[in-house]
Amino acid sequence: MARRRTASNKARAKMVAEMKRSDPTPTGIGARAVVSAPAGSYPLIAGEGNACPINGGDGTLVREGNYLVCKPKRQAAQSHDADPRATAYMQMVTDLDYRTRSGRNG
Repeated sequence: MARRRTASNKARAKMVAEMKRSDPTPTGIGARAVVSAPAGSYPLIAGEGNACPINGGDGTLVREGNYLVCKPKRQAAQSHDADPRATAYMQMVTDLDYRTRSGRNG
């Protein structure tokens, strides 16, 4: 009977050791914190400087740490003959978008 317990204890210890080796997120004392990618980020393999979509517009992948983040492309300079109403409307939309994202309501 003692032999069976020893064999089962060895089998259990082997199984636990195998589980610890295959667990990608160890926990407990000495465990490293799992760092997750920022929301909307791309892996470095996507290529810095490549095109990406952002909020329905065109963007460019820019490196931030170990990830790439899509940043909007700079707007072309407004021509002097642009419709002032269109310019005012775009400024209003930009201001509203900023206030919405920053949590400012006023």
